[in-house]
Amino acid sequence: MTYKKRIKGLLEKIGDEREFEGKLKLYKENKNKLEKLKEEFIKIESEKNELEKISKEITELEEEIRQLNFNEEEFENLNKKLEDLNNERIAVEKEISTIEGKINASRDLLINLNSELNKIVEDLNKIPKLQNAINKVEKLRKILSGSGLQNYIISIFKSRIENNLNDILNMFNLSFSRVTINFEIGGKTQKGKVVIKAYNTAGNDLDIESLSGGERISIALALRIAIAKSLMDEIGFMIMDEPTIHLDEERKKELLNVIKYSMNIIPQIIIVTHDDEIKEISDYIISVTKKGDKSIVKQGEYI
Repeated sequence: MTYKKRIKGLLEKIGDEREFEGKLKLYKENKNKLEKLKEEFIKIESEKNELEKISKEITELEEEIRQLNFNEEEFENLNKKLEDLNNERIAVEKEISTIEGKINASRDLLINLNSELNKIVEDLNKIPKLQNAINKVEKLRKILSGSGLQNYIISIFKSRIENNLNDILNMFNLSFSRVTINFEIGGKTQKGKVVIKAYNTAGNDLDIESLSGGERISIALALRIAIAKSLMDEIGFMIMDEPTIHLDEERKKELLNVIKYSMNIIPQIIIVTHDDEIKEISDYIISVTKKGDKSIVKQGEYI
């Protein structure tokens, strides 16, 4: 083989190899395309299966809906009715809330009314007691009206006054041993009076007019002291206002003697008088002299 033939054979061989490489490249490209197509096919098949699955579920749901006799228009109507019912429920709840508020207010009012009613019942229960008290007061008023009160007081104090009167008179040197008193109650137009009877040691009734002036004055003063002593356990003092007025000299002396005896019974006797003879039996003198528009006061054991 010549050199030229060898070169020619190599060139032919190289040409065949290039052609092979071209075919190999094309094969690889087609193979890659085929792989991609297979992947796409698999993906399409998967999606097709998913689509079929979804289609099947849709068919099943449609069948269930068909079996349920679902009507969309009816559903909308029901939905509207439901909305209306909800609105009505809200309105009713508001009305219930308003009514509950009124009920609570009425309950508070009822509580207050019950409280007032209880007070009224309590007051009504007091009426019989009050009426009973009124009846007692009315009865007492009738008993004590007019001369009733005087009779009541006299019935309580008569014996006490009489006992005190005799105790006091026993301290004086008198011609009788005891006295009795009787209170005659006057009316609205007639004055009451005290009837006094004196008795001697023999129990004989003495005519009061037959007693001396001093004895009668002694009884009058002793009666005043006895009444005061009957109302109070102890007599602290007695005030006599112008006791010698309208008395003659003899009666005045007798009164002074009675006052001296009375000092053994009453710790202090205050005598208001213009009679200077009273000073003779006084322990302490307060003299009031009027000069112009001024009053001059002097005091001492003897002025």
